[in-house]
Amino acid sequence: KNIVKDPSLIWPNGQVPYQFDSGFTNDQKTTIENALTSLMKETCVRFVKRTNQANYVNVKNSGQGFVVLYAATYRCKVEQDKPLVKTQGSDAKCCAVIDVRRKNINSATFIHEISCELAGVSSEWVSIPGSCQHNQLMGPLVLRMDQRVQQMGQSVQCASLVGYQHTPQDVQLTAPACLIKPGTIQHEFLHALGFWHEHTRPDRDTYIKIAWQNIQSGMEVNFKARLSSEAQTFGFPYDYGSVMHYRATAFSKDGNSATIVPSDNDELFKIGQREKASTIDLAKLNKLYNCNT
Repeated sequence: KNIVKDPSLIWPNGQVPYQFDSGFTNDQKTTIENALTSLMKETCVRFVKRTNQANYVNVKNSGQGFVVLYAATYRCKVEQDKPLVKTQGSDAKCCAVIDVRRKNINSATFIHEISCELAGVSSEWVSIPGSCQHNQLMGPLVLRMDQRVQQMGQSVQCASLVGYQHTPQDVQLTAPACLIKPGTIQHEFLHALGFWHEHTRPDRDTYIKIAWQNIQSGMEVNFKARLSSEAQTFGFPYDYGSVMHYRATAFSKDGNSATIVPSDNDELFKIGQREKASTIDLAKLNKLYNCNT
């Protein structure tokens, strides 16, 4: 497993308050809660319906919004505090939203809007019409940023920030696509609990080969190995069957060529499964949250 090393990203007492936005049917809510119940049966982590908690997960059903690509450090100019980016119409400007962790306020997270004029933007992200990607940000302040893609049109989005954000945070599950398999739901909530992708763990090169030549241009960052300073494995073996592992053809240029090649060919068909969290996924979650199970 590939898990956050920063203890501030762990949910206090292993409890995750959550609420649904208005975009889900009752049946869809039940589907999501069933997937979470499966995690609770095997771990000490608890998902509880939000009452008045200040920090919680907002489960969002929306084809518009953001897909988190990766975290990086850029030089940015903060214009003003805003909870969301303002975008209206097909000609709306692309504005970045960043997650800022101020060194002197480690317990707080602030959302800011970045000046649109300072963002280097490509007109489209992959093949999604009307989308745009921020490639570069310049300015006077060094801030930690979760680079995202602003999508103006409808698209499938299964996405989450990694770890406890010390502020309300979204887990995006576009229905029905993200609800077809329980493992997809669990994948995003495991991100929120502190899991990185398995194929980016620091020692991954021993177990898989990344076929960089087959990856869609601009998507290489999704295959970048995490630093040992930000990720830990707790000594668990590399898990080809992890629900956090990409499939073999993820972000493939032609949709068929492999971008991830296991060192052991017998493991090829295990990677990318979304049926449910693996045994090692669950063991790692128990270790991360100091469960006794």
